[in-house]
Amino acid sequence: MDAELYLDDIFVLDYDTGLFRLDILQSQRIAITGRYRDFGFNKFGVYSDDLENEVIIALSNKHSVYEIDWKDISRPLLINKYSLMENSTVKNLLLNDQYLIVQSSAEAYNSTNPKFNIDYTWVFSKGSRTYLNAYYTIEHNSSIVEIDFDRENNNLYIADERGLS
Repeated sequence: MDAELYLDDIFVLDYDTGLFRLDILQSQRIAITGRYRDFGFNKFGVYSDDLENEVIIALSNKHSVYEIDWKDISRPLLINKYSLMENSTVKNLLLNDQYLIVQSSAEAYNSTNPKFNIDYTWVFSKGSRTYLNAYYTIEHNSSIVEIDFDRENNNLYIADERGLS
């Protein structure tokens, strides 16, 4: 479902079995160096200062993001759970030691529109727990949006049909 190369390790998320942390050895063999066993997640993000003393992962499903301390691979610890709009599709999930950023789309309806999509990027301060209490919310006029996050300087870059902002 999702994969990322982060600080020379490969992370692969499988919807049915969980998150794998892989390393390519000098012998050209792939070694599984960590596994978070769970199911139902379709997107993930990872953050660490060095992959030794700190490994934080974020895993998302259709209504929540779970922030997990994965420093001790055999004993993952749930740090925070962030609520999203119901039936959200998470497109991107980025984090550092201060923020969790979730780019998502959700189906909505009102009295004039029976069905439409809402495209948002939610910037959560660590521990804010719900999209109603997000540090910052960015509404997108299009579902064609790319985001990138400079983790060291807390700069969020957004490119959509109108250009880079």
